[in-house]
Amino acid sequence: MKWQSYIPHFFFAFYFLVGVSIVQDFGCSWDEDQQMNHGKVSAKEICKKLNLDCPSLESKTIPALNEYEQKYYGTFFQLVAISVDSVLKRKSFKQKIHTRHYLGFILFFLGSICFYVLLKSRFNELLSLLGTTVYVCTPRIFAHSFFNPKDTVFLSFFVICLYAFSKFLRKPSNSNIFLLALSTAMMLNSRILGLSLFLIAAVSVLLFNKTYKLNIKYFGLYLIETSVCLVIIWPLLWTDSFTNLKDSFSLFSQYPWKGELLYWGNYISSFELPWHYIPSWILVTTPLVFLLFILVGIGLLFVEVFKNYKSWFIRYTTTLDSTILAATLGPLLAIIVFDSVVYGGWRHMFFLHAGFVYSIIFAIHKLSILFPSLKMPLMLSLMIGIVFSIFNLIRLHPLQNTYFNPIAGETLQKFEQDYWGVSMKMGMEKLMTIIPQNELSKVHAYDFPAWCNYKILAPDKTRLEFVWEQEKADYFIDNFRRKEHIESFLKEEGAYSKPLYVFYQQGNPIFGIFKLGN
Repeated sequence: MKWQSYIPHFFFAFYFLVGVSIVQDFGCSWDEDQQMNHGKVSAKEICKKLNLDCPSLESKTIPALNEYEQKYYGTFFQLVAISVDSVLKRKSFKQKIHTRHYLGFILFFLGSICFYVLLKSRFNELLSLLGTTVYVCTPRIFAHSFFNPKDTVFLSFFVICLYAFSKFLRKPSNSNIFLLALSTAMMLNSRILGLSLFLIAAVSVLLFNKTYKLNIKYFGLYLIETSVCLVIIWPLLWTDSFTNLKDSFSLFSQYPWKGELLYWGNYISSFELPWHYIPSWILVTTPLVFLLFILVGIGLLFVEVFKNYKSWFIRYTTTLDSTILAATLGPLLAIIVFDSVVYGGWRHMFFLHAGFVYSIIFAIHKLSILFPSLKMPLMLSLMIGIVFSIFNLIRLHPLQNTYFNPIAGETLQKFEQDYWGVSMKMGMEKLMTIIPQNELSKVHAYDFPAWCNYKILAPDKTRLEFVWEQEKADYFIDNFRRKEHIESFLKEEGAYSKPLYVFYQQGNPIFGIFKLGN
């Protein structure tokens, strides 16, 4: 075996070691405590249905599932985390948050392996490894893979499902259709948007290779096994399965979140988003080299798929290309056409990242065939883009989630920056170096992530206490998310009149610490 064959092993080993060594660098985000509560409600329901002794879930503060207002969230990832906490006896809030960060990274790591194998089934090994590097080293995706309990979890299950789909196409069998069904169920539980890939996969299973008699068998198995697996891992579906699934789809296809979003310098309602909201966020948060290859790759992929329409559901490569193109552009167009409510940048659509990276590699693959003299320049261009991306990972750590490319310009008054609030961990750590050693100081912040990060840092309560009332506080921390806060910060008025420390990233203020009172 040539030494080159070991390069992917070294790559994944290095990536894993780096990942697990930096997990605890990332702060607690907006949704983590809430998602943890969703998991507790589902776990309590499981214990009740299976008559299990679960003393930690017997609290009256944990409602019954059928009475829970947010019961429609899928909780498979959180149930796994609760199981790990139980086995390892992790009881503190800090330990539980870290459990979810480690599991989120491990899931993303497993997804990256599946993505590599998926690419390798279509392209050569070098292109597959480069594509996987782009997949894991895109700044915003990289950061979210550690702390985001929903969007990158869905991305990972989406990629695992794509891998299982490709494996079935290459070798149809009962075991591979079960793997596809199981991964589909986990994907759907994570987010109903996975329905698009499920439908595409189902049609492909039915029509691929025109072996209709055998395909009908696999099609039936796929539908039945996916349904069974979905019910098993989703306690909400243990009763009135169809109605609850329908209600979940109806809720999340038009999620009723109301708020104002900072977008290209204007504050707009989440119910009045322009069609270009998601495309614009992708435009300003994707490294420029990657962005250029994505645009070229999607165009080439579109031409390739429709030029070879007679090979749909016959040739593996055409079927895979068309599936990924449809699973990428279909949901994006659906969000635009049906005017769905999205917010917080393009995080709801992070699963498109897989299709975007696939299109990057397809662009190099296809252009190298059409213009052989361009092969090396194209490869070098992508490698340079990767080097710059890795440089940004290091430079912005651990706030790669605030990355913007040069198209965005100055972002404080143009786009939401740290809308997840994970910078509050750095803020609390910095504050601990500022406050007097021998007296109790009180800190205030407007938003939940500050309290969450205060809890995971577990500072000495004789030195620092978090309070929700500003008038009781000595210090104030803010990540400049709200319109009135940004204006006050720029004018240095009110709570922002005495800045002690302001952290800048890419020339933009991310969070600040301010002295209150006299």
